[in-house]
Amino acid sequence: QLLRGTPWGVCRGLRYAGIAVCFLLKAALGSSAILLPFGLFQYYGYRTFCTPTIGPEQISPALLELAELKGYRIPDTTKAPPAWCQWPFPVLYSYIQDVYWDVGFLRYFQLKQLPNFLLALPVTVLGGTAAWQYFRADPWLCLQLGLLGEPLRKRGRAEGDRPAAGFRHPRVFVYVVHASVLLVFGGLWMHVQVLTRFLASSSPVLYWYCAHLLDKNEPWLRAPRDGGCEGECAAPGRPCVRCRTGAVWKGLPRNPLTRLLCHWGACSPVSRCVLGYFTSYWLLGLALHCNFLPWT
Repeated sequence: QLLRGTPWGVCRGLRYAGIAVCFLLKAALGSSAILLPFGLFQYYGYRTFCTPTIGPEQISPALLELAELKGYRIPDTTKAPPAWCQWPFPVLYSYIQDVYWDVGFLRYFQLKQLPNFLLALPVTVLGGTAAWQYFRADPWLCLQLGLLGEPLRKRGRAEGDRPAAGFRHPRVFVYVVHASVLLVFGGLWMHVQVLTRFLASSSPVLYWYCAHLLDKNEPWLRAPRDGGCEGECAAPGRPCVRCRTGAVWKGLPRNPLTRLLCHWGACSPVSRCVLGYFTSYWLLGLALHCNFLPWT
């Protein structure tokens, strides 16, 4: 009613302006929800250590003993504030990473850290291979950063070259970029032994790509099961392997993982590597981490 008689171009402009305002408001609220807890913690750290109001006599003796043993700093009104309080942006977390954790660009590239690099090697290979395979499937999409529409993308390649649905779908591009950035940042700046849990908890690409490899190398998983586990066969060209018939195998639930383990002998080398890595990481992680042994 209010826009009756208004030119069509003005109406479109107002509509797009409303959409833009809604988008900006949602982005601002979402960013605030993410950044506010971090900012509050930094403010708490600044007030505690840069403008302290208590002394050592007001701190628990147990905490004082732990601070002396570990070399930690405690709030103290009698001492000068730490150097990070004078930074233009006094971020406590950056100071802790730099001084106590020795986190920084290429700081972890030392010969003594070679076992930790080996521990992070599988997830590094998986993440790097996923990014490379996605780029090879559709270089045009990656080169234009996924910003152009589908009609423009069709001009730069043949229709038959379109990536298939699944892991190579165009909408997966932003997730691949996100995972690649995390992989590069974690490998060059962070302690590499946390790279596995860093990627596994931050991006679904690791799981999507492994599922893509299993689906590609074991197409028999998609075939209907008529005769139960014992009647399943592997892909064409591979020997038909019956499921293991032990009591343990019969008691397992029927899902893709148990079917793959059941037909381990018929799986491709790639599938064996993927299954072997995840199952061994799971079993070793349970045994080592629960007993306070080095693991990530």
